[in-house]
Amino acid sequence: MVSASNSRLCVCGGTIARAHGANGWGFWPQRCPACDARFERERIRRDRIERTHAIQARITFIPPRYQAARLAHVPGKLATSLLGGGCYVWGPTGCGKTHALYGLARYLAIRHGGTVFMSFDGLLRELREGFDTRKSESAILRRYERARYLLLDDVAAGSDSVFAARVMLAVLDYRHNHLLPTYFSANVPPEKIKAVYGERVFSRLVGTCSVIRLGGEDRRLERQAAKTKEETHSARCRS
Repeated sequence: MVSASNSRLCVCGGTIARAHGANGWGFWPQRCPACDARFERERIRRDRIERTHAIQARITFIPPRYQAARLAHVPGKLATSLLGGGCYVWGPTGCGKTHALYGLARYLAIRHGGTVFMSFDGLLRELREGFDTRKSESAILRRYERARYLLLDDVAAGSDSVFAARVMLAVLDYRHNHLLPTYFSANVPPEKIKAVYGERVFSRLVGTCSVIRLGGEDRRLERQAAKTKEETHSARCRS
């Protein structure tokens, strides 16, 4: 039994040390229950912060406008189709294609990592800028070819040049051969991709992707109209 003379107190006032040895030298600290609970709370807090930082590091590619995009916001049927593998989402301007892709990208990045999101025009611009910095085209394309998940936004907006077609074919070929899912958005049906990038790109695309059509009015115009109506109503109430 440990007597009061050979015990020590922890910082919160509980007895935690026991003497060892004949002369009472060499105390081995033992935290009291209050300290154990405090240390456990601190450990949980540190783990939560580390997880939050890890998640934030995975989704830095999402711009502020789409930070709120979540897969849960995507209609159920569309979300199921998106999670089924590679897909080609098309529809009129402002129907929510980019928002849906960002919601999917966030989900994939947090759950699995290895997610790359880029507009096709941005990819072409990156390659052209690489010519000036003497960075090889293959080095730039490697990131897009080998990403675990690749999401290319607005692919029909790219130039119908031979260069654009070659880039698209290179990316699609590699990902098709290595069974890597790719997600596209465009404002034209896949049949029109043939006229933009050629038969080979069209064949790879329809062979690896399910086609999803989004309809409806331009949601950006709808939101702007709703905002204008609300501001008008508020102004009338104040007058």
